[in-house]
Amino acid sequence: YTDMQDYEFKNRLAKYILQIENDGCFQEKHTETAEYVGGSYRHLLYTLNQFQEEGLLEKKGRGYFIINKEKLERLSSKKD
Repeated sequence: YTDMQDYEFKNRLAKYILQIENDGCFQEKHTETAEYVGGSYRHLLYTLNQFQEEGLLEKKGRGYFIINKEKLERLSSKKD
């Protein structure tokens, strides 16, 4: 977690999603995710929505499916 503090929120979130996804599905509770990644619940929802608009994730039911893993991996390794 402390290694991730130098990263912007969206980059930390991308990295977290990749770490805990299961068969391409991210289904963690929003409150726990926001707390772990170091942001507010509201910022998390905004960023997840951005990820959907950018074609990285697709929401189905209670989970998010990774649509573009390659782009998500690139985002997870950026520090901007």
